[in-house]
Amino acid sequence: LKVGGNPSGPMWATDTPVTCTPGITNTWQGAASADWHLNSMDWSLSRLPGTCDHVTLQTGISMHIKSPAIAKAFTLTIPQGAELSVEAGAELSVRK
Repeated sequence: LKVGGNPSGPMWATDTPVTCTPGITNTWQGAASADWHLNSMDWSLSRLPGTCDHVTLQTGISMHIKSPAIAKAFTLTIPQGAELSVEAGAELSVRK
């Protein structure tokens, strides 16, 4: 995992317990340059990822989480050749 940029807000980790059903994967299927929250139909489960989803981006994707959105996932897979940016004022919460 490569994290770059110059975050202007706080970054933190938490060990808050969460119970999830294993094996639910929600894969991005939309445009190559996209907003995480723009259209729920761009995700394989036809809904935005939630706290218990294993989220997978695809190679060649340039994904953006725009302010004031809060994106959630249980796990997040960003393959080589994909990018994910979190704008100032937006949040990304990955449980594991």
